[in-house]
Amino acid sequence: MKLLSLIALVPLTTALFVPGPKNLKGQALADYINSRQSLWRAESPKISLTSVKKRLMDVKYTKHPEGVKMLEAHTLPNAADDIPDEFDARTQWPQCQSISTIRDQSDCGSCWAFAGTEVMSDRICIATNGEKQIYVSDDDLLSCCGKTCGDGCDGGWPIEAFNYWKNTGIVSGGRFGSKDGCRPYELSPCGKNSPYGECPDDGYDTPKCKHQCQKGYDKNYDADKTHGKTSYAVPGAVATVQREIMARGPVEVAFTVYEDFYSYKSGVYSHTWGDALGGHAVRILGWGRENGIPFWLVANSWSETWGENGGYFRIVRGTNEYLKMRSLLVALALVAASYAFVAQKTIHPDPQAIVNKINAGQNLWKAAVKAKPIENIKKKLMDVKYTQLPAGTPEHPEITTIKDDDVPDSFDARTAWPNCQNIGFIRDQSDCGSCWAFGAAEAMSDRTCIQSNGNVNVKLSADDILSCCGNKCGYGCEGGYPIEAWNFWVKTGTCTGGQFGDTTTCRPYEIPPCGNHGNITYPDCPDEEYPTPACTKKCVDGYPTSYIDDKHFGKTAAAVSKKVAAIQKEIM
Repeated sequence: MKLLSLIALVPLTTALFVPGPKNLKGQALADYINSRQSLWRAESPKISLTSVKKRLMDVKYTKHPEGVKMLEAHTLPNAADDIPDEFDARTQWPQCQSISTIRDQSDCGSCWAFAGTEVMSDRICIATNGEKQIYVSDDDLLSCCGKTCGDGCDGGWPIEAFNYWKNTGIVSGGRFGSKDGCRPYELSPCGKNSPYGECPDDGYDTPKCKHQCQKGYDKNYDADKTHGKTSYAVPGAVATVQREIMARGPVEVAFTVYEDFYSYKSGVYSHTWGDALGGHAVRILGWGRENGIPFWLVANSWSETWGENGGYFRIVRGTNEYLKMRSLLVALALVAASYAFVAQKTIHPDPQAIVNKINAGQNLWKAAVKAKPIENIKKKLMDVKYTQLPAGTPEHPEITTIKDDDVPDSFDARTAWPNCQNIGFIRDQSDCGSCWAFGAAEAMSDRTCIQSNGNVNVKLSADDILSCCGNKCGYGCEGGYPIEAWNFWVKTGTCTGGQFGDTTTCRPYEIPPCGNHGNITYPDCPDEEYPTPACTKKCVDGYPTSYIDDKHFGKTAAAVSKKVAAIQKEIM
């Protein structure tokens, strides 16, 4: 079975904002908040304001990235009339211990990963009727999802966490210091009264991605993974969200946190005082009413010492039934999952048997056993989103000087321009998803030679593009947009650069080859892909030209039509 994941937008109704004195702290501030309303009770905060800010994320992560697919409401069971006034996932599925577990994210903005893996854990149990009691690892998701999810301890998109679960899978892992699962959380609790000591001044850094389980665990990393099935969004109607929870279990939600929230002790929270601090992701378990006020029942990830009944809180639920309060519509990203596939073992078929099956099934191409493991190949690839052109990319006019009928049956640039040796030169990107920079630098080098009739025969630097184009191009070793590499060449210029170890160019590739290359064996590849090199705007020692003077520039950058004849004529 696989897990079906989803994400939705829902409104929260909050109270009229009341400005308060900035000089109040601790119990004095709690007393002030309590004097202004009677829905909920504040207390002297258990967590410092500094720590709270480190546990939050940029509010941009409370909104969906562009292009998120919405779940059609008809896919959810139960009519609105069947929704009860109260619902609590803890009592609905008492056999699922994860639903009642409160985790501690510590001083890291990993709430998006915590709420996500908590929902995944709950849904695995619910989907298997309690047979699979697994704590999905927040540490594995936080450290290994990378830039696709966001910025680790600085925040992330809930929907991308579920996409990662679907595409890559996540291992098991319990709380810090536990022996539960493959990869328990590795950031220790901290604070004034913590046995682990004070929190770091700047908060924790995002842990490093490790594709291995803790010592003594009885499964290997790949065999321990669970996977999701699909990811999508749910329309923001309250009843739709309620039916989703009733049918499939808890959901993840991201919302904006205000200064008064961290003082919460009990009751039905509504924003009363203070400025917005940042975004936060949590897990909705159910709903109910108190004194006629509708609320969501929510599990936080600030340990059992915070909030109501050991880590929970209730918050006013968006509805037209409570019109005496001023509504502040808060963007929420809700994520859930349905049906679980739990990897019991990893099958390693015979490589030669695979090759034989491929070759027996077709005669267009020949397969052969390769020394490089599939894990190394994956490090050389990038997210498929980079295969799409960004919106607004101009298209190069189709060449009209060559008629379609004049396109030959075969064409090889190596023989068409034999004086341009670089056309036949093969580079090695190593274990880095820098293919976008390599493909661009190689084509730029070829065209520079062709346009100069062979007078300028240079290797342009993939390293310079990879390291210096920045976020405009993409994420370095995790992938990038080819068109932006060409825009970089036009606007900024690119210096020369050959293979690793080359001293005849300005900025040769600085990531070494690794692993087994047929008859050549290099040092083993790292467990993870190589990090993106730092942008160094200088040439290697001994190179006779300065970085600026060594640059070559393109004239224009545009996309080519997808028509086969247009591409052929462009190459000719």
